[in-house]
Amino acid sequence: MTRFVMGLQEAVRLVLRAADLAVGGEVFVLKMPALRIADLADVMIRHLAPRFDHRPEAIRVVEIGAKSGEKLYEELLTEAEVPRAVGDDELIVYLGERAELESEDARPYLEYMSPVSSLYHSGHLPLMSHAEIEDFLVNVGVLTPAFPAEVRPEVCQ
Repeated sequence: MTRFVMGLQEAVRLVLRAADLAVGGEVFVLKMPALRIADLADVMIRHLAPRFDHRPEAIRVVEIGAKSGEKLYEELLTEAEVPRAVGDDELIVYLGERAELESEDARPYLEYMSPVSSLYHSGHLPLMSHAEIEDFLVNVGVLTPAFPAEVRPEVCQ
């Protein structure tokens, strides 16, 4: 399974930017990194097991599969929504069912954003590496850095 992730700082930045831009009825989506849940589990086991006097290799991960209705990916902008969405480097704004990109509702956004050309789907994006997941977890305060980035084993290879 793949999922998008964001930290508290990114969430706050999204809320503040949305409050600044909102006209009414839009949906704001932060462009976030995506990861595989299995990779997240691997990184967390590797870092957290020793804290609790366990060997990471002794911890078994059991895949139980998707529950009823659960998707293997997250889709934050669908094909049907693409014609009514604009974006920039960090944000996608879905203007809503009533707004066409040629309408007055879209004009303020089109001054500094471009029409979106594809759906926003965690299964269609490059996924975070173990090192990137580790850095993300350190930045959000879940992990403390085990090694400086320049001597981390997977970075040196």
